[in-house]
Amino acid sequence: MKLKKRYILLITCVGILIGWLSFGGTAAIMHKTSSTEFCLSCHTMQIPYEEYQGSIHFTNAKRHPR
Repeated sequence: MKLKKRYILLITCVGILIGWLSFGGTAAIMHKTSSTEFCLSCHTMQIPYEEYQGSIHFTNAKRHPR
């Protein structure tokens, strides 16, 4: 019976570790790739980017806290 409990504990710990790495890795990748600078590093969008800078969406309170 002790052996079965150890396997359950081991499987649970491995599952938690895999979940933690998956969610943490996903969050880290999303954080790194969600910036405007990252998008502009591959895509040529100079005119749309300039229009975006002049819009209300670029200067909202969430993006630039006061």
